[in-house]
Order: sequence, then structure tokens, then C-alpha cells
Amino acid sequence: KGQKHMNPESAATDQMVRMMLAIIETAARLMANGAVHLATLLIAVTKNNAQISDLNSVYNLIENGKQLASCPLEAELQDRFTERAKEEKLTFSTIREPNKPDTIEIVFAEDDVAKVNKIRESIGATAKVESSKKAAAGPSVSESQKNANSITPKAQSTTTMTKSLEQQAEIMLNRLGVIRSNLDNGVPADECRKALLQVRDEVEALLIEVQTREKTGEKDSKQQNAQRADGKSQTRNEDKGGKKSIRDRIAAAKERMAHQPQHLRKPQHTKSGPSL
Repeated sequence: KGQKHMNPESAATDQMVRMMLAIIETAARLMANGAVHLATLLIAVTKNNAQISDLNSVYNLIENGKQLASCPLEAELQDRFTERAKEEKLTFSTIREPNKPDTIEIVFAEDDVAKVNKIRESIGATAKVESSKKAAAGPSVSESQKNANSITPKAQSTTTMTKSLEQQAEIMLNRLGVIRSNLDNGVPADECRKALLQVRDEVEALLIEVQTREKTGEKDSKQQNAQRADGKSQTRNEDKGGKKSIRDRIAAAKERMAHQPQHLRKPQHTKSGPSL
């Protein structure tokens, strides 16, 4: 209703806000499902902190109800991938992070994993893409998913964190739903944009928190493994050292007795009883 009497400038702003809204909603859902990397990339795109080749393609996939997936690709293979993607009629976008010039991220529909693998194989790209429809988190299993699926001493805290993250993501999605409703009911796009940016920043903060926890967990796990390995090594060395030291002590005692003057030697016990 609010779009009927819009001037071209207002219509463009409304479309931009709707596009950003759809992408942030997708990022929140991906975050809740464990696809933190892709969610982070999408948020970075909305902040112009990452370059995307075709934002409309991503937006159209989202609007058509497609689940997004992604996979890394060597930047030097981008042209060959694009050429083959046209032949296979694959809809995709590429995201480039400024701090990773040698790699790009291919974003596409989850349904096209097989097609992407076919293209990657034909151009000699490394690492096959694996589908993870059950998690709805894209074809590449994220570190958070690996940690959640593995049995570790921190499994309980990881599960608690995941539940909390899902709850927070649900809150964000509800707020985004309100913004969408406001847009549909004629609330000015600029006003909706301000509310949207606030939610986006909160989603980004959650993503940073998750990544920090993941890195801390990996670091702690490595330290624990190293400590266990050091402990086992030290125990083995102590065992070896203990046996050696006993032999050494016996040999040293015999040697001292052999060279000790007669008057300093302890008297030998007799069978009649202990000496006083």
C-alpha cells in the first residue's frame, strides 16, 4: 500500500531497504543454524566491508525462498568458474574480502551443490563441496558445526551456547518482521532503515561473539591436547628415569661400599638377632 504513490527516489530507497532487510534476515537464520562464516560475509556486504559481484542475484534467491550456500574458490579460477557457470545456467554471486585477495566466496542456492561441484571439478578447484541440507547452513560444514557434532568435554556448554544463539536470532527475526510490516504499511523507508541498521549491528555483534568463542574453544582444546601429550611424555620419561635411577642408586651404593674403609662400614647382621 505504501508504494502506490512513491516518487522514483522514494521507491529506490524502499527497494534498497527491502533488499538489506532480506539479507540481514538470511544472515540471522544462517547464524542460528551454525553457518557463521556465510552470515558474517552477508553482514559485511551490507556494510560495504566486502565486495559482492551481483547483489541482485543473492536477493532474488532469497526472495524465491532458496537456502543460501557458499564455498571458497581460488581467485585465479574466478573467470573460468564464471564461464562454466554460464554454460550450466548457475545463478551465483561472488564475495571478496579485502583482507583475503587470493580467495573469493561463491554464494549460490543450496539446491545447486551438485552443479557447483561439477563446475569446480572441471576447472580443477580444490576441496569438494558437501551439502548439509539438514542443518540448512550451506554446503561447507562450519567450524561451529564440527565442534557441535564432536564429543568433547565442552559439548554441554556448546549446546547451551547454540540454544542461546537460536533464541537471540529468533528475537532478531521478530524485530526484522516488525520492520518489514512497517514498510508494507507505509512507514517511511528512511525511518525503517534506521531501525534496520540497529538490528544489523546487533546481529554482527552476536556473530563476533560466536567467532570469538569458537577461536577461544579451539585454542583451549589445543592447549589441553598439548598438556595431555606433555603429561604422557613426562610420565613415560619419569617411568624410564625411575627405573634408571634405581639401578644407578644400587650400583652407586655397591661402589661406595667397595671403596669404603673397613672401620666405616656398618656391621653385618647375624642370624642370632639384630645388632644394637
